[in-house]
Formats: sequence, C-alpha cells, structure tokens
Amino acid sequence: MFTNNKNKSLYFERMQMIDMIRNLDNISYKEFPKFIGELYNLMGYKVELNERMNNIDLYASKFSEKLAIQAKAYSLNYNKSKAINKRRVESFALQAREKRKKPIYITTGVYTNPAYIEAKKIGVTLFDRKNIFDLISKADPSLLVEVSYLESVEKHDLKKCKHCKIGHATKVYSEDTSKFYFICMDCKKHT
Repeated sequence: MFTNNKNKSLYFERMQMIDMIRNLDNISYKEFPKFIGELYNLMGYKVELNERMNNIDLYASKFSEKLAIQAKAYSLNYNKSKAINKRRVESFALQAREKRKKPIYITTGVYTNPAYIEAKKIGVTLFDRKNIFDLISKADPSLLVEVSYLESVEKHDLKKCKHCKIGHATKVYSEDTSKFYFICMDCKKHT
C-alpha cells in the first residue's frame, strides 16, 4: 500500500489529525496547540510552538502577517465545561501586543459574553469550536471529508479489511456466483 516510509509516515500523521478532529473533547492541553499549529502549517504559515508557560502557545507567520495564538482545549461535557472570560482575553492580548503580534484565541469550548465584547474592543480574534472546523476546512478540506466518511462507515459496525488493515469491509452479494463475499471500501480487495 505504501510506496515508501515517507508515505507511510504522512499517512499516519494524517490519521492522527483525523482522530484529533473526531475527538476534540478528549484532546489533551498539550496536543491541542500542536494540532492548531499543524492546521496553520497546512495553510502555509511558518509555525513555532512556544513551550514556555504563558498565554501564547504558538507563533505563526506568513508574509507580513504575524500571529500570537492561544489554544485552549476544553470539553463541552456538562460537568467539565469551562468558559473563557474577559480577564483571560485581556491578559492574552497584552502579551501578544508586547510581542507585536496579532492575537488569536482558539478554544474547543466557549467564551463568556463579556469576553466577546472585550475581544472586539481590543482587537482579539476569538475562535470557538465552529471556527475550528472553518479553520480545518481552510487548511485541508479533505480532512473533513475523511472524518465524515469514517463516521458514516463506522456507524454500520463494519470489520477492518484483512488486506490493507485500514479500510472497512462490507458484505456484498454476487449475482454471478450467487454467493456473498466481503469487499474493502478502500483498497477494493475481496476477502
């Protein structure tokens, strides 16, 4: 299936991205900035992960545009949900402006209404969960296609293909042989 190790590595990186998209509520606080950084990388930005403990997780630049990005992974699950407030937005904006970067705050969660009002007033771009999907769509629309495809296939509880180990095998009937057999929806091999 893979012509070389580079193709195999790219495939597994892509599958990791797809898995993160499908599991936004379970993505770790350490993995989320890397995920967002990869999306900006796919859009042609040069991305630098900031490992220091402060409000800026990523720096991204493309031509003259220079961004400071805060990426917070919060669950929408009822008992875990956390809203980002005005104070956090202000604190982040101050640090971004000190670095002379455009501030972008991204979360899988939600913002309070005062946070939205303050962000608009001080020029901070806020991305919520819906905006993350817009970002994915800009970075690589085929990722969303793959996510939708996998979710449509997996709800049918199909088995993994024995040949490619990636695709899903579905049972089909052959009118020529009057028998059932399995065919992989990805590699198209019969089992």
